Amino acid sequence: MQRAAAVLVVVAGCLALPTGCFYTSATVNLRDFDARGLTMARFSEGDTSVQHNGRVGVAERTWAFGSCDEVVERALTTLLAKAQARGANRVLHTHFPGHWRWIQEPVCRRNLSYALLLVPAFLPVPTSVTVYGEAVYDPSADSLVPSAGK
Repeated sequence: MQRAAAVLVVVAGCLALPTGCFYTSATVNLRDFDARGLTMARFSEGDTSVQHNGRVGVAERTWAFGSCDEVVERALTTLLAKAQARGANRVLHTHFPGHWRWIQEPVCRRNLSYALLLVPAFLPVPTSVTVYGEAVYDPSADSLVPSAGK
């Protein structure tokens, strides 16, 4: 009876262990996106020439064999497209949610709870990334995004 209880505790511990998540950094060159209008700089409330168009956010994910770099690149491209749809030509204060705080480097979240679905151990777990930013129309940056519509 005690042996069965010990086995049950070990099995329950092994199942509970992979229910967390961990973060990995991407190696996407953010300077490529800076030239297209996406920056980590904060929105200046005192600048009256900049029109604030609201906060934009994107959540992207890979399924089985996608890389962190691919999903971050796709998320940042989608973020720029969403901002352009609102009439903006820049995205300021771009940030990613980390485990405890917002961070300004691209990170991917790997959710280990998929191991509970009896996925074979050799398969990678799905990767997701969430990114937010402030969509703004900046007249001085019209050359960055010619399709901004303004």
